[in-house]
Amino acid sequence: MGASLDLKMITKVKDSTQSDNSLTEGAVKKKAFNVWSANQVLDDAAKQPIPNMLFSEFIFEGELTTLYAPTNRGKSFLALHIAHLIASGKSLNGLENEADSQKVIFFDLELSKLQFQARYSEEYKDAKGKRAYKNQFKFHDNLMIAKFAATIPPKGIDQVEWYFSQIKETALECEAKIIFLDNISWLTN
Repeated sequence: MGASLDLKMITKVKDSTQSDNSLTEGAVKKKAFNVWSANQVLDDAAKQPIPNMLFSEFIFEGELTTLYAPTNRGKSFLALHIAHLIASGKSLNGLENEADSQKVIFFDLELSKLQFQARYSEEYKDAKGKRAYKNQFKFHDNLMIAKFAATIPPKGIDQVEWYFSQIKETALECEAKIIFLDNISWLTN
């Protein structure tokens, strides 16, 4: 049984030619959507290169992927593991990576360096009974970790816009093809 859309449920908008609120840029009216026939979409797609799978059908090159779950469910751990696999060009137990080893930058917006070490090392008690760490996990050299240098943007600049411009600039400086943001919700606080 097919689904149908009741167009009466969508709020009616004035015809843009009669509205003073129509969005224009110069003499060109801006539109939110382009429309093609389904066959034209398929024909256009057939001319484009097929992106590599980076983590089977879950993550592809050039696409946006979001991991979402309640707190303390292992999203950050999973994301960093996936980032390491992509950086090394390796697959994991049938979760295919079709790409070669490549630069990946992981923006860790939550953990301090010591918290990161604690998460990816073995904890032990030293000779004085103090907690210490050993056997740190060896990540691939293509995996870069970015942490905050300054948490306050310059005066007069929108905080979210500034952070996203800094994320882009940092990724370009590192020549990273893949970006992970952990935890993007921090930027909205």
